[in-house]
Amino acid sequence: MGKVCIILDTWFLIGICRRESEADSLWEYLKRLIEKNRVFKIILLTPVICEFLKSENLNCIRLFKKFLEKYGNVIEIEDYCSEELSENLLGELLRWQLSYTDLMVAKFFIRKIEELHQIDLLLLTKDNRLRQFLGYILRNSQNTRLLSGIYNPLYLMEDYLAHD
Repeated sequence: MGKVCIILDTWFLIGICRRESEADSLWEYLKRLIEKNRVFKIILLTPVICEFLKSENLNCIRLFKKFLEKYGNVIEIEDYCSEELSENLLGELLRWQLSYTDLMVAKFFIRKIEELHQIDLLLLTKDNRLRQFLGYILRNSQNTRLLSGIYNPLYLMEDYLAHD
């Protein structure tokens, strides 16, 4: 099993700060994957960072800064929010009731699927609408690992750690 590229959603960052059990479990897996050199890259999109910073207190922001300092070697911050919404994108946003941040995460995820052929891609999110939207988009995809990564990130993390 190769390396994995992980895209973090706002839920994950907020969940870590609030000590939510699912986010904490994923964080433990993520740290072990980093230690075992199984992570190709962790991607944070600027809309996700902005949404997180608007929603959390100063203590969480300090924790986030420590997270960036400690794992800066595998973290990449992508400025993926300057894109204007076309009528088609606006329609998708309204139809699926996605936030602008969710739409940018989804578009970025799909773009990365096309770019990263030899690397598995995992989105850590708890947002059901975002998961459903990506499932709809990827329904015809031949890569079932991508779909399992969207719907069962804990199982995929376990799978990566089990196959050394």
